[in-house]
Amino acid sequence: MDASQQRTYHDLPQNRQWRSLLSFYKKGFLCDVEFVVGEDKIAAHKIILCSASNYFQVMFQSDFSEKKKNLVDFSSSFSDITTLSSVLDYIYDGEIYLTSDTVMEILDISVQFLLLELQGHCAQFLLERLQPQNALQTWYVAHLYDLRELEEVSQIVVQATFCRKFIFTKSVYVLTAPFLTSLLHDTRLNINSVDRIEMVLWWLSYDDTARLTEAEFLISNYIRQNPLPSGYNFNETDAFDDLDPSLKTKLKDRFSPLISEAGHSLEIKRLSISDSSDKKFQWCLLVQEEGNDLAAFYCGLTKTWFLTTIFWEPGDIIGIINPYYLVHVSAKTNVSLVDLTNSSSKPVSNIFRSLDKKTLTTEEDTFDIFCLDGDLYVLITTFSGLNRKPVFGVYKYDTLSDSWNLHMEINYEYFGDEMCPGDKASVALKVHIDLFNSYLMVTVSTKRRVEVAQTAHGEYQFQELKNFHVISFDITSKKYETCGSRWHEPICLQKTPAVFLQDRICFLKHVDHKILAEKFRSSLLAHEEYFMEATCLLLEDRTWEKVTIGLPAPNLPPLPIKCSTPDYDLQVTSAFDKLYVGVQRAPYVFQVAMYNLSNFSANILPYTSLPLIGNPILTVFCCEKSISTWVTSTNKHIETQTFYFTDYTIQTWQGSKRTPDEI
Repeated sequence: MDASQQRTYHDLPQNRQWRSLLSFYKKGFLCDVEFVVGEDKIAAHKIILCSASNYFQVMFQSDFSEKKKNLVDFSSSFSDITTLSSVLDYIYDGEIYLTSDTVMEILDISVQFLLLELQGHCAQFLLERLQPQNALQTWYVAHLYDLRELEEVSQIVVQATFCRKFIFTKSVYVLTAPFLTSLLHDTRLNINSVDRIEMVLWWLSYDDTARLTEAEFLISNYIRQNPLPSGYNFNETDAFDDLDPSLKTKLKDRFSPLISEAGHSLEIKRLSISDSSDKKFQWCLLVQEEGNDLAAFYCGLTKTWFLTTIFWEPGDIIGIINPYYLVHVSAKTNVSLVDLTNSSSKPVSNIFRSLDKKTLTTEEDTFDIFCLDGDLYVLITTFSGLNRKPVFGVYKYDTLSDSWNLHMEINYEYFGDEMCPGDKASVALKVHIDLFNSYLMVTVSTKRRVEVAQTAHGEYQFQELKNFHVISFDITSKKYETCGSRWHEPICLQKTPAVFLQDRICFLKHVDHKILAEKFRSSLLAHEEYFMEATCLLLEDRTWEKVTIGLPAPNLPPLPIKCSTPDYDLQVTSAFDKLYVGVQRAPYVFQVAMYNLSNFSANILPYTSLPLIGNPILTVFCCEKSISTWVTSTNKHIETQTFYFTDYTIQTWQGSKRTPDEI
């Protein structure tokens, strides 16, 4: 057996008053009660058993036959003496050895014998081996035995990772009808209405005689409240094939009319949702795990997560363009388009190869690639003339011809008409999207050497000046306007995250999202408000001000588990008027807090449907319609090999654990 599937647990503290009696128990010395399982017997001391459990106090103090005979027959409760012997050993020395094969039987005994600490050890063992493949079974067991902390954590894992592939498993077979009802109506599960109906049919196929009445009620009640696709025929499903032929006929007669009616109502609801939306843009989140093709999208319109497959490669996702391409950028200039309908990827022609290399600069950050109104653009700084004055060129990508075309060109005269001999200008820029006005906001940092004196030998002396400008580009009218400038700016504001409010642009002080994430992590661990400094440009009067923005630690729902090395894998990104903080709270438990800086409100998004284990990547962008209409969902999930909850313990658990090698 794999060592990760077995563990030895013992109570804390270990210094029990009756520990010296362990040797008496092992030798059978002065024992006054015997337990029988089949033909096997094991002896123990009543006083020890009574001190450990009220169950034995009642047994030996009441008028039970066991009190007089000093013999307890457990043949009907246990298959063999081994499990009972393990539990009695635990009562004496506080140590229990658990494996995947024995944990359920020992848990059942611990509940019967009212051994709360032993229940905690079993719950801890189940937590440590919790993963998507067994999350539903663990949730059900925790619910059945009232292990509330384990139930809460496993429920979260189920809600984040459950999909169609887990429907046709033994975990669904064993569920009770009330538990299946709660599962059927849980809107946080990542399965559609068709999958939910098939889940009931699969559950019914295990015992169609005893469960028929309950299954009829479940299906009838569900399809009256929830739409099914038009033309859906449940007698063509995988689960339906496993039913008895006579039962198939009965189900067809009872459910076909009701399902057909539900299907027509779905089309009406879809039309009403589509027609009622007057928003030009919809925002969405993309969560990926480094090195994994599986990804999760969050649709801001439908407020739901769904899974898809995107070919993983290092780089950044910058947005979506028409008709259905996700734009990926790596190594700064390598652009590829990911087809959201089939997850295929194709490269984009390199624009820099078609430009005159003499006009380009070797300085970094002189260009930026971005998406706007469903199209892909690049803003490039070139230099013209003897004095190499900067020129901003906006090039638009044509997906049909795989070519770049000059869309607009601007000679930005921020230096004035005259430049002195020896002057050298450099430009660093970054593009931000102003979603309120559909403008392109370009932040430009300029660095120029200015002549200040001439020496006796005729050499020039120069002073380096750094300036910062915010320019608004209207892609449609091909015009630009300077919104504001700061002279001798000490901070490279063109590199900082920017948040767009209705009347101002806030440039966050920290130079990038990674530093911002580190600062936020400290605040989150301390449960304290995080104060973030920002430099704001007031667009109306074009003045600047410094402000401090107070952001409370995300009010994430508490998890009833704790990590031996408490930390958060945290991602921060900003877009438009919002700041997004993604927190990896535990394996498969990734949640995003969305701060709206326009009204200083905060929302906690549902748990992502991506079974994240570590190294999450959070991206936000906008598109012209709901992302769910473009992306093809998948049922693929991560195949886990080890147990990722081994560093976590249940909050109320009092004990310690040792691996087999440490015993």
